[in-house]
Amino acid sequence: MNQLTIGQKQRKSLKLIVSYAMGSTTVSSIPTPIFEVSKQLVLSASDVILCWQIYSLYYEQELSVDSVVELLKRAGIIVAVGSVLVYTGARATQGIADEFLNLSIVGSLVSGLIAGSSTATVGLAFLVWVDQSWRREPGQLEAVE
Repeated sequence: MNQLTIGQKQRKSLKLIVSYAMGSTTVSSIPTPIFEVSKQLVLSASDVILCWQIYSLYYEQELSVDSVVELLKRAGIIVAVGSVLVYTGARATQGIADEFLNLSIVGSLVSGLIAGSSTATVGLAFLVWVDQSWRREPGQLEAVE
């Protein structure tokens, strides 16, 4: 395993977030009447994969069922479940709004910007949480660049 410094982990994570946010912006900007809600489900799955990759980058291991349980314990079950419910509701609402935004080019661009900013927000929030969690663990006293 290669041992990345905390600065390298942060930079790689930020690059991942930017690339996923750009992808979400592009995908959501393309009008797909009738399929907007399902497109938001795909974008949600993409956001989960982004978080999964950030976790793998920091802990240098693949996320497993045990790791997910440990993450939920750290975050608190109520906070984690509440966050998932709010996020799912927001994505579904965005899908419904996108059906109306498809009626114009400007609406499609707005839809893309909303999706991209949503992905960036989720990625950055997860990065901050993983970064803080990783720093608190014993044996992770690596110098910050």
